[in-house]
Amino acid sequence: MLEFWNDYLHVAFDPAHIAGELTFTLIFDGLVLAILVPLFRMAIKNLRKSIHTELDEEHGIEPHE
Repeated sequence: MLEFWNDYLHVAFDPAHIAGELTFTLIFDGLVLAILVPLFRMAIKNLRKSIHTELDEEHGIEPHE
């Protein structure tokens, strides 16, 4: 059991390991955000357009851009 804690403390406070974890975290988060943000914006744009079209039809207004 003591060997486990020695290994844990070595990994938890090893500067190279911490730097590696931060690097991979930033890369992974950057990739996820680069993929999800445009998808989210496109979904919101499509939702707004469909709501706008629906309201135009409801009020008898000619659809426009």
